[in-house]
Amino acid sequence: MLHKIKIFFIELREKDEAAKKRWLVVLTSVSMVFVAALWGINLNMSIQDLGGRAQRVEKENFMAVIKNGADMISKGTGLKLSKLADSVQAIANKTNSITINKTDNDFFIKKDLEQISPKKLP
Repeated sequence: MLHKIKIFFIELREKDEAAKKRWLVVLTSVSMVFVAALWGINLNMSIQDLGGRAQRVEKENFMAVIKNGADMISKGTGLKLSKLADSVQAIANKTNSITINKTDNDFFIKKDLEQISPKKLP
C-alpha cells in the first residue's frame, strides 16, 4: 500500500501543472472532510457528555442568574481596584532624592588625553 502511494506521487511529479493543481485541490478537499468529520465526532461526544450533566442542574430563572453573575463580577472588580489603589498610594508616597556635588562637575572630561592633530584629506 505504501509503495503504491510512493509511486503515485512520483508519477504526479512528472505530470503537467494543471494535473498537479487538480490533485492538490482533490487531496486538500479530502483532508478537510476528514478533519471536519473527526471534529464532528468529537463535538458529538462532548455534547452527549454535557447532556447527561444538564439534567442534574436545577433550573433557575434568568434574573437570578444575572444577579449572581453581577455579584461575582463586582466582588472581583472591587478586590482588584482596592489592590490597585494600594499600589498607586505606595508609589505616590515614595520619595526620591538626587544629590549633585558641584565641585565634581567635570568628572566626565579627561584631562590627560593626548591631543589629536587634524589631518587634511587629499
